[in-house]
Amino acid sequence: MKRKFAVITIIVVGIILVYGGYLAYKDFNKDSEIIDKVNKAGKNLIDNSGKNVDTDKNTDINDKYIVEEDFLSTVDSKGTIEEIIEKNNLQENETATIKEKLMAKNVAENFVQAICSFDIDKPKETVDKATKYVIDEKKEEIESLYIYLGKNKDIKKTVMEKVVSREVINREDNNYIVFKVRAEWSVIDEHDKKVGEQHESYEVSLVKIDDEYRVIQYRIS
Repeated sequence: MKRKFAVITIIVVGIILVYGGYLAYKDFNKDSEIIDKVNKAGKNLIDNSGKNVDTDKNTDINDKYIVEEDFLSTVDSKGTIEEIIEKNNLQENETATIKEKLMAKNVAENFVQAICSFDIDKPKETVDKATKYVIDEKKEEIESLYIYLGKNKDIKKTVMEKVVSREVINREDNNYIVFKVRAEWSVIDEHDKKVGEQHESYEVSLVKIDDEYRVIQYRIS
């Protein structure tokens, strides 16, 4: 009887061990599948790094930014996102993508240089350079800045020497991007001689209209 009981006990223990081994095997396979999935996901992230379709995560925003003839630009779209933010003096916020901020910066720099410059021999071109960057409601106001253009025959034109810009915090409850831009230029007389230097700083607010940024407000700062 005892022998029979011992045999039954051995069989039961054997069954338990086999079943336990089976469960362990299932768990091991399940864990292996999870590990394989994690490894594959990690490999995909490495293989596809830099291919994110979200422009704001790319490390090279290679759009062309228009710089008017004889104007300067500090827009730099090369490098990592962190480098682009630092080099272009951008705010680290989510009011717009990095690409949009660079577009706005480009417009702000062109606009400020335009309203700070003139060429007595090109009156129409001088005015057009400034009005093209503002909303329609501001065009007449900008044109009035040039009402005395050409009255002073001693001054022929200006030559841009330096421009710097940085994004500033927009404290208004709107979606405008705001840049502070400083332009420095030389004054050229009727004999094509440099007779002085000047500078001006403006705070420029920009709004996106039809996929392009336009100046909606500006003030000397």
